[in-house]
Amino acid sequence: MTEISIFGRAPCKQGRIARAIYERTGNSLITDDDISVKAAGQSGIHVTKTERVFSAEAPIFNRFTHERRQSIAHLKLAVARILSIDEPIFCDFSSQLIPKRISPVTHWFSG
Repeated sequence: MTEISIFGRAPCKQGRIARAIYERTGNSLITDDDISVKAAGQSGIHVTKTERVFSAEAPIFNRFTHERRQSIAHLKLAVARILSIDEPIFCDFSSQLIPKRISPVTHWFSG
């Protein structure tokens, strides 16, 4: 079982690369939107709140509610569940949620 993660500064380039790998391997292609929807479904947190984690801005009341930390935990759980049942290709920021010590994961960074 091999997972592939693709992350880079040029989203359009990594998207093309991810699609090419998907077409060759047939593995499922997982994006930030997919992870956000899965995390929102399992946590009851609205999907827009989980999507905010991928932006630089922290929620206004984050200091009191720890909303960002909770969302990250649910996103990581969604990634873990996908990893346990599938051989996915992770694209975008969600690829950074895979622990580096998990093996075999092929991490590819585009510049």
